[in-house]
Formats: sequence, structure tokens, C-alpha cells
Amino acid sequence: LGMVMLQDALGASSYALSAEGGAELVGIDALTLSGDLLVRVNNTGMTLDVTIPVGVSGNSVSVVFDSAVDVQALRGSIDIDIAGFVVINGDFGFEKTVVGAQTKILIGAANVNVYLGVPDRSLGVEVTGAFLGMVMLQDAAGTSSYALQAGGNAALIGLDVLTLTGSLVVQVNNTGQAVDATIAVGTGSDTVSVSFADGTNIQALAGSVELDIAGFVTLTGDFGFEKTVVGADTKILVGAANVDVFLGLPDQSLGVSITEAQLGMVMLQSAGVSTYALTASGNTALVGLPITLTGSLAVRVNTTGAAVNESVAVGTSGDTVDIIFTDGANIQLVSGEIHLDIAGFVTLEGEFGFEKTTATDGSTRVLVGAANVEVFMGLPDQSLGVQVTVPE
Repeated sequence: LGMVMLQDALGASSYALSAEGGAELVGIDALTLSGDLLVRVNNTGMTLDVTIPVGVSGNSVSVVFDSAVDVQALRGSIDIDIAGFVVINGDFGFEKTVVGAQTKILIGAANVNVYLGVPDRSLGVEVTGAFLGMVMLQDAAGTSSYALQAGGNAALIGLDVLTLTGSLVVQVNNTGQAVDATIAVGTGSDTVSVSFADGTNIQALAGSVELDIAGFVTLTGDFGFEKTVVGADTKILVGAANVDVFLGLPDQSLGVSITEAQLGMVMLQSAGVSTYALTASGNTALVGLPITLTGSLAVRVNTTGAAVNESVAVGTSGDTVDIIFTDGANIQLVSGEIHLDIAGFVTLEGEFGFEKTTATDGSTRVLVGAANVEVFMGLPDQSLGVQVTVPE
């Protein structure tokens, strides 16, 4: 502990304090709690660099503040174990500064691991690598706002019939300004950053998921959601990529498979009027039946009345899904390919497309197309039957 207390000629008192140490609960078998703590306070209104002698062996304690900002800071590390059922460890930090009439509070956490379940960890929920960075502001009028960035990984443990793992990143900024803050956590040099390049009012969520329900349903993929508000206009982006789904037997010898599915969607609301634009695609197949059915599908819709050029962040590795329309034509388009084989008796394959557009005068045009279509009905070796071919 190092502390400096001051009193001026008018009797006004202030102080600066720097303290740190470790703590531990002892003697309670069902509860383990230990940690390290660092506290710093300076309300003197000045910078400080003071060395205080302690003991009789030449030791000393320093109180150093490079800034005169009114600050209260608390950071440290914690390790808690409640009968093996709840286990938490990680680094944290809190800091409050007052400059003029504005108050700023920083909250940070890093290297956070949490387990809830049975003591031998054979059944429970585990969160690893979690982090949080948050900036809270309050101005002279008492108006509060905040910016937040957080993320982590989570998994279910010990359920043979259910596997669920995933990662998540959350971003929020309603401060109306760019944010660039670094928050000290723990008692070492670790920090958590909160960074927004501009003051756009944004709420964003992105992550990845892997789900397996008794082998009957498996799903993997990346997703993302983002909401921004500019004046009276609201924009919501929805994205999904690298999506694979299987429904069927655990060994995947029989079922339905969807692979490489992707979705990008932008929803707009202005003056109470809602519109949207959407692009989606994917492949599908029946597995393990005398009927073979495979195909791919692409969908494009734009009702916004404007060109669209948006990108949605998905997952936690920097992947994106693009939503692009070069003009504002009101369009609904479905296109794809199909291959069908019913026990060799009926085979069908080809490409198709359907497009509906609505002009500004209200008139509607529908286009239907097919190409490279081949149909056969007859013997499996096609030595006897009827064949229909529609060339490109």
C-alpha cells in the first residue's frame, strides 16, 4: 500500500492510493476462492511520483500517476471453485474517470473460463476463452450510453446423444462517436480493447455453431446478425455461410443432406415502410434410397427499390456474405439444377429458372426458362424406353 493525502490552505482534502495483494479463503473444503488485486485511486487533480520508505531495511513503496485525471481503478485475477459444480477463473479490470462533467467507466475481462456441472467434468457446460470490453459514458445532462465488445467459446459436455459447441462475438455501440479504449485486466500487462471506427449506432452478433442430436440431425455453419440505426432509418443484416445439415441415420447411410448453404439478407425500414433484399443458395441430396435426387438452388429477391451492396460478417474468422444488386429493379428470381433417378426407370436432369419483375408502372413480367433438360423413361440400361431432350 502506498498513499498520499493532501490538504490545501482552504482545508480541502484529497488523496492518491496504490495498493495490491493476494487473498485466499482457507479451511472450507467445498469452497475455494483465491485471487490477486490491484487498486489505484487519484483525486488530487495532479500528477504524482512519490516514494515512501517502509520498514528498516531500505524498502519503499511508490505512488505514481502520470495523469492528473480523477481516476478509480480496480483490477485483478480470480479463481473460484464451489464444490466442483461451479469453477470460474479469469482476469478482470474496472476503471472510472471523471473529466469535467463527463464520467467514463471501463469494464474488462479476459482469459475467462467457466464450468458448471458435476465435479469430475463428465457432464456440464463449459465456456472458454471468454472476453469482455465495455465503455460506459455519462454526460453533464445525465444521458448514458455504452460501447461493448465480447466473445467466447461454449460447449456441452457428457451428453452422448447431444453435441453442441460454438463461438460467439458481440459488438454494440450507441455512444454516437468513435471508440478506441484499452482496458487493463489482471495484475500483469494483459488488456482488452474496445474499438469502433465511427459513431454508427450498431448492434452485431456473429458466431459459429456445431450441433449433433443423436446423429439424426447434424448442423454446422457460421452466422451473423447486424442492426444499424441512422436517424429514422433502420437496417438489419442477416447472414449465414458454410452451412451443412444432415437429417437421417447416424452413419448417414439414409437421409437428406444439405451442403454449402448460404444466406445474405438486408432488411430496411424508413418512415414505417419495410423492404428487403435477399440472396441464398445451397445444394441438397437424398441419400440411401432407390430414388436419387440431387440439386442446387439459388434465390435472389430485391424489393428495396434501390441498388444494394452490403456485406455481412459471419462466424468469428473474418468470413463475410455479400448481398449485391446492381440496380433497384423489383425482382424475384429462382434458378438451379436438378438430377432425379427413380430406380433407373425415370431419369430427369436439367437447369431451370423463374424470374418475376415488377416495373414502376405496376406491370409484371414473369420469365420461365429451362435448358439442358433430358428425360428418360424405360429400362435402367436405357436400351428400351422414351427419351426427351431439350437442348440449351
